[in-house]
Amino acid sequence: MTQGVHPFPSRTRKLSPVVPKIVPWRRGVKIGRCQHLIVSIFFNFIAGLYIYNNKEDIMDFQNQLHDRLKHSTLLTKEQAYQKCINGVYGDIKQNILQTATNSKETNILSGELPFSTSIGYTEDHFQSKESDLYYITGSDPYLYLRDPCKLFIKSGFSSCKASISLTLAGRRYIQDLERLASMDNISLSFKPFYQSTYCKKALSAFDVFEKVQSTHLASATLLICWQVKV
Repeated sequence: MTQGVHPFPSRTRKLSPVVPKIVPWRRGVKIGRCQHLIVSIFFNFIAGLYIYNNKEDIMDFQNQLHDRLKHSTLLTKEQAYQKCINGVYGDIKQNILQTATNSKETNILSGELPFSTSIGYTEDHFQSKESDLYYITGSDPYLYLRDPCKLFIKSGFSSCKASISLTLAGRRYIQDLERLASMDNISLSFKPFYQSTYCKKALSAFDVFEKVQSTHLASATLLICWQVKV
């Protein structure tokens, strides 16, 4: 039997013989990792047999996966935001079409609708799930825009007052919606819109405190006012 060189001065390391150990045959002898090698070969054989018997299904799945990855692209933050703002502008145009269907006016159409931050479900893939302008929630991707307004409330003994200010995101929304509307000859204006359990009203201006009836579950958003010359 060969002996390894003692790894002086370390006394805790195992000896490492250069020549492998040779033992006479007897049942149940284990040398090194022979048993692990046999188990590994056995499982590899089973896995290969499964792949061979199901190669058509596996290839079909691989083709579907490659096709899905080929057609899916990661949207940048700006592309994701443009998708959101286009969704809001689509709601405005849909509101105009509905008004035109039910209106008897022939020269000028006008109307208004609250700004909605909920964009909806999307199958797109995004580089980032949130930014200063939008965010995504849920296991199923659901798009939301950031709040366009901030609400400030003064509560007194006999009355309550509210003031609404634009956020940086809200200013960006207004600029982009006005730009999109100008290409379709649609005039847009925006008002601060206050809503609570017992009160819904458009305030006269931003950053001005006005009397409101209730502050229960109060929130603020934009009121989009549109006008179209036909």
